[in-house]
Amino acid sequence: MGDTRSRLSKLTTGFRKATTTLDGLIRMYALVLAVVLTSLVFLQVIFRYVLSSGLPWVNELSQYLAIWMVLPLAAALIGSDDHIRISVFVDRLSARTVHLIAIIETVTITAFGVVFAYAGTVYALESGFRSVSPSLGVDMFYIYVVLPVSGALFAVFGVSRLIELFEDGAQAVETGDVIDVEDGGA
Repeated sequence: MGDTRSRLSKLTTGFRKATTTLDGLIRMYALVLAVVLTSLVFLQVIFRYVLSSGLPWVNELSQYLAIWMVLPLAAALIGSDDHIRISVFVDRLSARTVHLIAIIETVTITAFGVVFAYAGTVYALESGFRSVSPSLGVDMFYIYVVLPVSGALFAVFGVSRLIELFEDGAQAVETGDVIDVEDGGA
């Protein structure tokens, strides 16, 4: 029993380290895309208002870059629990209830990720090669592929967050501590 628990602990620790590394890479990727996006929009403003002639492809590319930036980053924020939340009612609940709500929320997000990955794959494969972006002239598949990728990331980061929540809950039960999900532990 102890050997199995040790292996499981090593596996979950390795998985959490991998998702932490992936989180850092996604945040860096999003930062680079944000700089590129900002530069493109600035370039478009210069062309449109100074040179009186906009670049037709910049608006379209900006939209696609924003989607490619936001969806993977939203998934990463799930794993680190940095996403936006309105906690007016949750703040008034007991620590155990808040922990249970966090587990239910994360299971729901993880399930959403799996469905999003599947539906995104079907959509990208069925629709992506049938249409071409008007200004860029690329198959929409390359734009739509962000859907299954992001869905898979939601699922991976959701599982990572669930591991953290279950480890926090188990630790709190063993030590008799109060669960504090905001601090990421007991």
